[in-house]
Amino acid sequence: MKHIVKVLFICFSIGFLLVSCEMIPAEETPPTPSPTATPLSTPEPDIEITGDWLDSLGGTLSVDGATMTSGYGDTVTWVADITTYNNDSWNAGEAGAGDCGYAVIRYTQASIYAPQSQDKYMVLRWQNFTESEGEMTVSYSEGYGDYFDDEESARAGATNAAGYFTFFTDGAVRQ
Repeated sequence: MKHIVKVLFICFSIGFLLVSCEMIPAEETPPTPSPTATPLSTPEPDIEITGDWLDSLGGTLSVDGATMTSGYGDTVTWVADITTYNNDSWNAGEAGAGDCGYAVIRYTQASIYAPQSQDKYMVLRWQNFTESEGEMTVSYSEGYGDYFDDEESARAGATNAAGYFTFFTDGAVRQ
């Protein structure tokens, strides 16, 4: 009888262990992302005009990827957040010269020339972005006209056709 109890106990223990092992969930392997998926933590490509620019009239434009600061000499004329940008074309289907692009900006420090620009939107365009023998040059223009209440309105409304871009800097040089 002792042998039967021992055998039953051993069989019961082994059976319990087998059942218990099946009840423990296996570690799940995370799915492999598809080759076209981009992780949310991956930053967007840099805006191509990142850097500090000096134009032929003494104006400056500093672009750090998240903000733009415009000025003359030691005077800051405005500061804006970059809300979106495109390194390959102008907004609203208009065409620029050479390598061109645009950024929609939101003024976080109103222009000293237009206090009504505070928290409003505008477009800054560039064209003829080049690099030769290590020197980088670009012509850029901040839209000039009524400011916009939202990004989409600025993208659609700040155009050549509406008279916003009548002047471009002449070959600003990256410092």
